[in-house]
Amino acid sequence: MYLLRYYLESLQDLRVRAGLTVVDLKNLLKIILRDMIIVLLPTVTITTYALYVGVIELGTTIILLSTSFFTALIIPHLKYILVVKSRNKTLEREIVYFIISESITYSRSTELVNDLCGLDGWEGVFPTLVNEGLRLRVYRKFLTTIEAINFYIRYTSSSFISKILSDYVLAYSKGIINAWFTHTSSELLRKLRSEVSALMKLRTTVVLMMGVVVSYLPMLTFSLSVITGGGELTNVLVVVPVLMILSILILPSNTQHLRMYNTSTLEGKLITTSSYVLIFL
Repeated sequence: MYLLRYYLESLQDLRVRAGLTVVDLKNLLKIILRDMIIVLLPTVTITTYALYVGVIELGTTIILLSTSFFTALIIPHLKYILVVKSRNKTLEREIVYFIISESITYSRSTELVNDLCGLDGWEGVFPTLVNEGLRLRVYRKFLTTIEAINFYIRYTSSSFISKILSDYVLAYSKGIINAWFTHTSSELLRKLRSEVSALMKLRTTVVLMMGVVVSYLPMLTFSLSVITGGGELTNVLVVVPVLMILSILILPSNTQHLRMYNTSTLEGKLITTSSYVLIFL
């Protein structure tokens, strides 16, 4: 009974850290059952059929079904852990840009938590922060600003967010928010500049490497096929498009401000698409 209660409570905790709300026991059990069925149904079907046709023995079947059952039990947790990690990454990126923008427009009336709670209408720029602002707004109805932040920190898995908000609480309590904004924004800008520089170098390296491979591989293979009389030319017709698709997938995405600044128009998207089609041909 204790293990079951711990299992359900840990799942509820992960839901909160993933930005979701606590649900009642009935709905939580429905979610768990659905996730378990997704894992168990194909495994049980394949294993039962393999036992029926005599591919595996009964002992192996029991081991496979037991393993599948225990795997299905941890699937809900794994799902929410992945959501938490993804959410933390997005939240950290947005809080960096938000603090930098706050420091640029800083005035005596600037207050970080108030501005976070009033982000309605900025969903296109800070989609995750808007939801967090709504959560903080609820906390502040019943708690002071410092208590609300401390309560919020308890349910965040990001050490970066915890440190930022803890430092802000300390600065807020000592009345040195101006100095905190100046120091923190300078540090975040320096870190962002380094990340962008490394990202651009990495993107350039990937593009150059794939450009060299895609440019020279067809001619090299064609020459070898002419000399050896083999069928290497047919292989390159498959390999080169696959390499192109892989190059697009592994190309690191731009940071948030570069994606917003380099938003393509319809004409730009058409030119880019046409270029890829011509390269493919």
